[in-house]
Amino acid sequence: MKKIISAVISIVFLILLINFACTIEDANVNTGNNYNTKIQSQIKESENDSKLGTEEFCGTSTYGACETDADCLRAGCSDSVCQSVGEESVITTCEFKECYNAEKYNARCVCLENKCQWLVKKELKGELTQAQIGEIIRERNRLKVRTQIQAGECPENCTCTGSVIKCEIEGGREMRVMAGESGNVVVISKDVNASTNVTLYHHNGKIYGNFRNNETKEIILPDEAQSRLQEQLRTRAEVRNMTLDDEGIYRIKAYKRARLFWMISVQKRVEANVDAETGEIIRTRVPWWSFLAKDVMSENFE
Repeated sequence: MKKIISAVISIVFLILLINFACTIEDANVNTGNNYNTKIQSQIKESENDSKLGTEEFCGTSTYGACETDADCLRAGCSDSVCQSVGEESVITTCEFKECYNAEKYNARCVCLENKCQWLVKKELKGELTQAQIGEIIRERNRLKVRTQIQAGECPENCTCTGSVIKCEIEGGREMRVMAGESGNVVVISKDVNASTNVTLYHHNGKIYGNFRNNETKEIILPDEAQSRLQEQLRTRAEVRNMTLDDEGIYRIKAYKRARLFWMISVQKRVEANVDAETGEIIRTRVPWWSFLAKDVMSENFE
C-alpha cells in the first residue's frame, strides 16, 4: 500500500513539474516576442492617466522575478521602469514627465512578493521637524530597560515595575518593554513581541525609533505588523520570530497552513519585511516548493 501511495505521489509531482515547466517556457516565449511592446503599452497607459489629471506616480513595473531588492533596478531613459536584473533592458523614449519622479512620490523599485515593482509609500507620515525630534528624543522619553528602574527614570505617561515598562498608546492600547537577550529589548503589544536594539522613545501616546543615520521615525507596534502580514496572506499566520532592525524594518518569520499536492497538510515558512513606519509589506519570501502547495485561507482573521 505504501508503495502504491508513493508511486501516485511521484506521478502527481512529475505531472505538476512538467506543467510548471511548460508554463514557464510559454511565458518566456511570449516575453521574448512581446516584451518591449508590452512595456511600451503600459508606459502609454500610464502617460494617459497622467494627462487625465490623476496626479499619481506613473512609473511602470515589469514584475520580473526576484528574491531581494538587489535583484531589481530602475531602467528606461527616464528611470521610470522597475525591472529585474535578469530581464533584457527596456527601451523607452527619452522624455521626462513629472509623474516619473520617484522621489517626489516616495516610490521605490523593490522586490515585492518575488516580483520587481514600484512601491509607492502613500501612507508616509509628514517628516518631523528638528524641534519635534528634539522634543521626542529627550532622555525622559527614552524606553531604557534596566535591572531596576529608579524613581524619576520612568518615561512620562508610563508605569515601571522592576525592569518592565508599561506605556499607554493612542487608542487606549498598552505596550510593554522589557529586557531581552544580548542587550536587546523586547517590545510587546497584544501578546505579539519583537526584539530590537534600536533606541525607542514614548511621546504623546506614540512610539518612535532612532534608526540608521540618526533618523527618527514614528513606528507601528508588533501586533500591527503581524496584522498587516496576515491581511496579505489572508490567514492567521503563526509568527515565531520578529525583529526590528536599524533600517526601520520588521523582519518576520512565520508559518502558515498549506496542502502539498493539494492533499498533504504542511506548515509553509514565510519570511516577510514590513516597513515599521508605514506598515507596508516590502517583501515576502516562501519555499521553492510553494508552487506545489495550495495555501489554506481563512475567511475571518484578526
